[in-house]
Formats: sequence, C-alpha cells, structure tokens
Amino acid sequence: MEGQVMDNNMPEREVITLSLERGETECEVLGVFDVGDKQYIALLPLGDTDVIVFRCFEVEAGVAEIENIVDDGEYDRVTEVFKGMMGSV
Repeated sequence: MEGQVMDNNMPEREVITLSLERGETECEVLGVFDVGDKQYIALLPLGDTDVIVFRCFEVEAGVAEIENIVDDGEYDRVTEVFKGMMGSV
C-alpha cells in the first residue's frame, strides 16, 4: 500500500495504487474482509462509482498481493457479503 490521504473534515482514507494492464489506478480501500477461509479487499477507484473486489493474501509481513476472482459463484458470494457489511455501516 503506497500511501494515505488526509482531509481535516473527513476521516482518514487509505489509498493504494493498482498497476493494471491499462495503467495505474489509485483506489480508496473500502474494506478488507473474510469470506470462509479466504480474504478479500473492496476498492473504489478515485473518481469512479463502481466498487471492485479482489481476493487478497499476505505474501510477507506487511506486503499483500491481490488477484482477480474468476469464479462467478465465488464473486457473487463475496459481493453479497460486502453489500451486507456496507448496509450495516
């Protein structure tokens, strides 16, 4: 994770930079959560309204990697859990 953004009127937000095929994209971290025995991260690209969800795992202390969720059933389960979490905030 590359940095954080502070605004005196808003709570602290964590922002990371993703390197994608189409270039780099800065995203706000909306949450990291578990579904079953796997961990996921929900990101909101800055200036966008569509949340993206990835599977994530720690490769060493303080360093995480993310990967696409390729199974449609897994993706549906994960997004439903995330929507439930956001509804309870």
